[in-house]
Amino acid sequence: DVVVRGEGEETFTELVELVLSGKDYTRINGISRKKNGNIVHNPDRPMIRNLDDIPSFPYHLFENIMDKYPSFGCIFTSRGCPYKCIFCSSRNISGMQYRIYSIERIVSEIKLLVEKYNQKTIWIMDDNIAVNPKRFKSFVKLVIKEGLHKKTEFHGSMRGDNLTDEVLELAKKGNFRMISF
Repeated sequence: DVVVRGEGEETFTELVELVLSGKDYTRINGISRKKNGNIVHNPDRPMIRNLDDIPSFPYHLFENIMDKYPSFGCIFTSRGCPYKCIFCSSRNISGMQYRIYSIERIVSEIKLLVEKYNQKTIWIMDDNIAVNPKRFKSFVKLVIKEGLHKKTEFHGSMRGDNLTDEVLELAKKGNFRMISF
């Protein structure tokens, strides 16, 4: 009956609260729905400015079924990408806005995944892990400082023109085992 468009965290939360309380949900920004056989698109919801405001993923919900999900070490460190690659759908979702989680939050989440949930591989699901090479290097340096590079390996993707010898050498020190381009 309803499609949530764009970033869903706020829209879906509002939708569920209104539906469960029996209130009108048809004016929520960021949804599309049918009305009298026609599709109605409500205005877009603005993108979330501070990604650290988004609650952490509820990994604890997997604790009783870890045997079914032995590998769920996937995280995002950012959203969006400022580039205009013709083959990529990211710009349709992010509007070419690049936003980041704080490095401290990211490393805290990785620590949880590695130390509590024994994840041996962390997949960084960003569109481009090195949009900002300085930030990427700060992230990897904190991973090394915390000793996480000795406990897990990392995978991610980036554009070829974001790769420098310095980025690649630091990624190797940080135990990045796969970088896709």
